[in-house]
Amino acid sequence: MVAPRPAGRSRRSFAASGRRTTIDRPWRRGLLLEPAQSFIGTRLVEGYRLVQIDDVSVIESYQRLADVVSARCGRSVAALFAEPRITRGNGAAPARIDWYARFEGIARPLNQLDASSAATVRRTLASRLAALRPLAFDPECGPLVAAALNIAAPESILSVGGDPVLADWGILPLALPPDERSRSRHFAATLGPLLPDFPVPPLSRADWGARFAGANASARRPAAPAAAPPAPPAGENTAARPPGPKPLRGLRVPLIAAGIAALVFGLAMTPGVLVFPADRSHTPESERMLAIAKNVAGQLEVRRRQLEEALAEDCTALIKRLTTGALLPPQPADVQVQLPPVPGAPNSSSQTVGLPARVDPGTVLVVASKTIGSGFFTADDTIVTGRDVVGADDTVWVANKAIGALEAKVIARGGAAPDGSAGYDDFAVLRVPAQTGAKPFHLASPPQRLQPVIAVGFPRATMADGVLDRLRGGDRSASSALSPEISAGEVNDIQPQAQAGVTLIVHGADTSSGYQGGPLIDLCGRVVGINMFTPSDKAIAWRYALGSDGLLGVLQKAGSHPQLEAASCTPRIAGATSPQAEAAKTASPPAEAVKAPAPSTLPAK
Repeated sequence: MVAPRPAGRSRRSFAASGRRTTIDRPWRRGLLLEPAQSFIGTRLVEGYRLVQIDDVSVIESYQRLADVVSARCGRSVAALFAEPRITRGNGAAPARIDWYARFEGIARPLNQLDASSAATVRRTLASRLAALRPLAFDPECGPLVAAALNIAAPESILSVGGDPVLADWGILPLALPPDERSRSRHFAATLGPLLPDFPVPPLSRADWGARFAGANASARRPAAPAAAPPAPPAGENTAARPPGPKPLRGLRVPLIAAGIAALVFGLAMTPGVLVFPADRSHTPESERMLAIAKNVAGQLEVRRRQLEEALAEDCTALIKRLTTGALLPPQPADVQVQLPPVPGAPNSSSQTVGLPARVDPGTVLVVASKTIGSGFFTADDTIVTGRDVVGADDTVWVANKAIGALEAKVIARGGAAPDGSAGYDDFAVLRVPAQTGAKPFHLASPPQRLQPVIAVGFPRATMADGVLDRLRGGDRSASSALSPEISAGEVNDIQPQAQAGVTLIVHGADTSSGYQGGPLIDLCGRVVGINMFTPSDKAIAWRYALGSDGLLGVLQKAGSHPQLEAASCTPRIAGATSPQAEAAKTASPPAEAVKAPAPSTLPAK
């Protein structure tokens, strides 16, 4: 039975309080789980409602929830619920909830994992929710457990190192209508598919009584008691029955011990029994990253063999191979990416092109009344750039070789930081007539450290003389002289800004102010961030980018739905031989091997 709340301790709604605190301390003394240490995100309470049971928000009853779930279902099921740590509002800043998990690893929304990893995590989540299900119908703790299954959004269902974790539980958006249809649709978009035939989570004790009391009684029916041993036959005097013979009574204990030892020895000698437990660090996601690393290592091994073969050739052949670029390190121009087919265009199919041919039609110069910058297509009629690029203008000009020069309307922009500088929503969304010549970029998840990235933009110094003045003067033909600059580097650091819902990317690609608003792409030609420029710290801010996760939210608010690819990038280098092809070539030599010419020797001096 769950202990009642200690007398004399009141719980106020933290949204109305000005003190900074965490969960009530008295509940910590009975906690069956160690405090969570892995930070996974922050949720501002502004714009959300806290589900309450008996006038107490569900998240403030976390310790009671963790105790009862851990005692009745086990620690792994209790660890489904991320631990909330509350910072109360003070009038100037809204209240917020920091969420912590008990699992180590990268926290990623379930709907952003690849299909294989998502299926594995979803099976584990369904199993733990099934174990939790009977508690939701329990008359004593059911209202609290069932109300905790209200989830703010599909993105609140996370994978942390391969284990499922629920953040933003006990919370619903204020914009969600309270009618039955809307709540059912919201539940179907979150935990509903994993809890078949489960009522919509309640919003109060009365709501729980209407939905859960008396419903699905089998979910909470206690197990049948063990059958009693059969009674002796009628009339038989069991007290007078003499005890049976007890042969070898003194050897019973040694014989039992010997039998157990023999059984253990036999099991130990069985093949496959002495196997180490599965390593929890090996998840489908880590296996996929390992496969990519092996592929890259295989390409490097092939290149090493090519260099060894070149050293065995004479000087003339070696110089020829060097001048043709066959032995030089791959450059951005050597990278090949896949261009998707043009939507709605007849007989259009995907194409494999070089990276410059990919970025040129998708990146644009943005010319405002006082500034210039860069931008990129995310749809054939939608362009993203930086907020400081457009300034206060409602219309700007955009140009590149593929579309010429067009007038674009600013349909959305982020807000400025309190000090007037660019913030974490330093975006602006532009709308133009649909352009068949544009090649919109797909979005990818924020990159990992040391991943190669390429910044694209239009710095003023790279423009031909007079091009910018001609464009400002209305000469649209000047766009034919535009060519974006490409700068390669690697990701140095990833800095998640959970409160702002965006990842800050620190990279080593050389950029300048004209790059602001342009795309930061991976070697598969997908946008992982938008180039950022902060005048207050010019020494390093040119190498910062705002991640694609924040950009996705801005575009969705503007009514645009860009393509999002969660799969990792495996680069394709023009002319490179894959390890599989090289292995096949080595395994199947020609019938008549051609003897390689002996390397020429220089005459002795």
